[in-house]
Amino acid sequence: MQTQVQADQEPDAPYRVYAPHWSNEAGLSTTIFIRNVQINRALTAKVSLILNHRTITLPQTRVDSLRTIAIDVAKELANRGERVEQSGGAIIDFEAQSAGGVRAYAQVLDTIKGISFTFPFMLDGSSAPGPLEAVAWYPSNNTDAFIALQNTTEMTTAATATLFVSGRAISLGQRQLKPREVVTIKLPSPEGLGTNNGPHSAGVRVEYDGNPGAVVAQGWVVDERIGFSAPFTFRHRSNCNCSGDTQHLYGVGVQIGSAGAMMGLAPGTIFSPYLAARNNSDKPLAVRPIFSYSAGNGIEKATLPTISLGPQESTLVNLREFQEAGIIPLSVGEGNIDLQYNGEAGALIAELASVDQRGGFVSPVPLICNGNKELHMTFWRTDGDWHSLVTIENIASVENDVEITISYPGGRYVLEKRIAAGETIMVSINELQQSQAIPASAKVGGINIWSRNVVNGLVINAMLVNPVARTCGECGAQGWVTKCWLTDSQDINITSLRQHAVGDQFRIFIRIQWTGGLIEAVDANCWSSSNTTVASCVDNQVAANSTGTATITGRSVGTYPTNETCSNPQQLDRSGSLTVVVPTVSFSSDSLSTYLPTNGNNINFTATISPSTAFGLIRFELYDISRFVGDAMNHGTETTPDYDFGSSQSGFNAPIVTGSGASTVIQIQTSGIATTVTASIYSRDFGGFCKLRVIANIFGTDYTGTLSGTSNTFARIPKDDNDNKMPDAGWTAESAQINEANTAPASDQDNNPAGNGTNGDGLTDFEEYRGVYVRGNHKRLNPFQKDLFIDSDMSVNIGYANNLPVTKHWVSASELDSNRYINFNYTNSGFGGNIQAHINQRGVLVRQVVGDALVFGATTCGAPCNPNTTTVSQIFVDVIRSFTPPDKTPAANNPPSDPPDDNAFKQVTGHEIGHTIGVGHYDYNGTRLTVMVNGFSWAAPNPPDPPPYWTNIPSQYDATDNGQIRLH
Repeated sequence: MQTQVQADQEPDAPYRVYAPHWSNEAGLSTTIFIRNVQINRALTAKVSLILNHRTITLPQTRVDSLRTIAIDVAKELANRGERVEQSGGAIIDFEAQSAGGVRAYAQVLDTIKGISFTFPFMLDGSSAPGPLEAVAWYPSNNTDAFIALQNTTEMTTAATATLFVSGRAISLGQRQLKPREVVTIKLPSPEGLGTNNGPHSAGVRVEYDGNPGAVVAQGWVVDERIGFSAPFTFRHRSNCNCSGDTQHLYGVGVQIGSAGAMMGLAPGTIFSPYLAARNNSDKPLAVRPIFSYSAGNGIEKATLPTISLGPQESTLVNLREFQEAGIIPLSVGEGNIDLQYNGEAGALIAELASVDQRGGFVSPVPLICNGNKELHMTFWRTDGDWHSLVTIENIASVENDVEITISYPGGRYVLEKRIAAGETIMVSINELQQSQAIPASAKVGGINIWSRNVVNGLVINAMLVNPVARTCGECGAQGWVTKCWLTDSQDINITSLRQHAVGDQFRIFIRIQWTGGLIEAVDANCWSSSNTTVASCVDNQVAANSTGTATITGRSVGTYPTNETCSNPQQLDRSGSLTVVVPTVSFSSDSLSTYLPTNGNNINFTATISPSTAFGLIRFELYDISRFVGDAMNHGTETTPDYDFGSSQSGFNAPIVTGSGASTVIQIQTSGIATTVTASIYSRDFGGFCKLRVIANIFGTDYTGTLSGTSNTFARIPKDDNDNKMPDAGWTAESAQINEANTAPASDQDNNPAGNGTNGDGLTDFEEYRGVYVRGNHKRLNPFQKDLFIDSDMSVNIGYANNLPVTKHWVSASELDSNRYINFNYTNSGFGGNIQAHINQRGVLVRQVVGDALVFGATTCGAPCNPNTTTVSQIFVDVIRSFTPPDKTPAANNPPSDPPDDNAFKQVTGHEIGHTIGVGHYDYNGTRLTVMVNGFSWAAPNPPDPPPYWTNIPSQYDATDNGQIRLH
């Protein structure tokens, strides 16, 4: 027989490990187990108990090779005059060839309440900088969660705890930890987190100052009401040295469904494995769970639905639901899990534990990112009702020759196993004692597991089981059952059968109340139905066949005492009325009535299936989608659909696009079954429109949803009840609220100013709603106010044209096309076609040039003169400067301008822009003086006339000017 070899010549080195929590309070008792996993070398271990007021250091204890010792904390406290009812932390100092020479745990028990924790001693993590990360899970709102922090240094250290709920960070404040101090923090209750009344999870982060490893942490959850208890582990982000694109977390010995006989549990025990998963990264994370199990002579794998997590988001998944849905066969009672994901190693933090239907028995499943060559079970015990077993999986691609050394006081037993690739074996210490391979008198020991030929192929789950069974003539701690009801939920607040949808098949439970005060829901089988046309019993479940009512009778799977002697436990029968209905789907958005599209904003719709017990795959579909060029009348060139679902959404499969052009349909479907779900619809255009419908496949049949508050099977986005492609909510333009009821998409009704009586500005109401970009910023326009678009390169911009009564927009050159059109993006290759009644509307062009000696400006236009017939307005800046005192030097010779120059520029610019919209000029007659005067300098004093010079340059337009305005 080949055995492990250790290099005896290597000297021992000192090491220290920490346990942040143990407790002897409130009925708990703690035993510390220390195992020397070295093959042929003894060691000494020194335990220190960290109390609130002092540290107690116990005498050094010798631990022989492959031996486990137990230290009763209560006894050690009593021997030193301390109160037994205390809590604290612990330190173990030892010397060994490596830090892994010792494996130690603090086992914290309350056998009366069924509370059990196994807290590992851990190294300080000084090689792994960064915060400590964990995920806490709450099976119900009665669950309490705690974390213990331990300062490993001789200096005061500040530690800050943060809770992450649905990705939202909640600070729990900062604690100052004195040297070696241990503190316990109770996490906020589930009700305080704003969570639903049901199983959920939360991320936990501990940050601290000082050197790496200055703080270690341990977490746990407990519900003393039902005896639920489970630890959760803090990890460093970088504690998994995995590589490659696909990362893994492996777990073995996952109990699911009916409990195996090897565990010694009562018949009828049903396990639900709860997986708490947290995304500890700043990117979305998709986790692909694969559940494997033995089937015949081989291994079968079931790919479970993908778990999608946003940054710092966590979730709690009951794997039993996938067994009930048929993904995992009901005959499977145990299996293994492989959580796969792509991305950085350590991005996924997870906890997994199987919980029985009462919640009082918990079987944790350690999760590791790589297989191992050697593993250890620090302690096993078979005293009293204890059962000890080890489950080992070979995740390597080759056979694994494994040597299992089971040690106990006075001896050891070596078991050799050849484990095929992917195979799992289980070793029960109790069965080995029954077969006399191990003495029945041995009540405690440890196990070393070692692979001879594979470096990283082993995954282990060492389980300690202490089933507390009710025996004849003696009641358990909860007493006997006094009341019971038939229900379809494990929620103890539900005491009847709720409505169910046609096609549903569901489990039933009996809600029982014990004399001890405990209320719980226990598994029941469907026994009979008064109307099998409406509902019948199928595979112990209730099948809802057609609409109507039926009385369902259920019988509990387990037996329960019903009198004070508890001498005759029996199955419980209860009946309840069931109503079966046709399921319905509704969808709504809180913001639909006010929503306006932009390029990049979104609107959320929530779809809900009724009754609340129904569920299915929910699909959102966008159709009748516009595809305007660009995103506004003068911006962009893209012709993609104006609405979509983005590239991905949490909880949904990737979007699918079918059809093309006006027939394009974009759909997104939930990645798993749901009762209610919210999807985001993203807009890519300021004037785009589409329809949304929702379809849910409920128990194999498609049902089309209706928009809440209506009978419509679709929603128009934006809300548009009259289907004129414009929003019922109207819009805001230049601080004016536009009422959509007073508009029409094909109308060009602008009447302000009245001008020469020609209404309109060349833009339809729809084009004004869709809007334009002006110097890089989007603007919606007022369909009752005439708009003029000016591209001017003058230093005074548009000059005194600012005083025109039309709405002026000083645009960039790129915001008009090569033909000077402002509304060139009018085509729509999607649903709805091109913009109705569109005509090409031009902006006006103003350019400064070198001109003739006696002309200040010139505008070229056809008849009638308006932006569409105008070519360009020219401003002869050098001529203007040569005429304006006091410095009449042309610009080319004297670049700095003086105030009369600027005022003259403004007047000439406003004068020429006036021509582009049909306003004529006139000769000065000594009284009327407006921007449109011809030769304004005649009305201004000139040197050597008395100063001030050129102070009468006109800047305003009068009613005669305004009465000539026309925009097209």
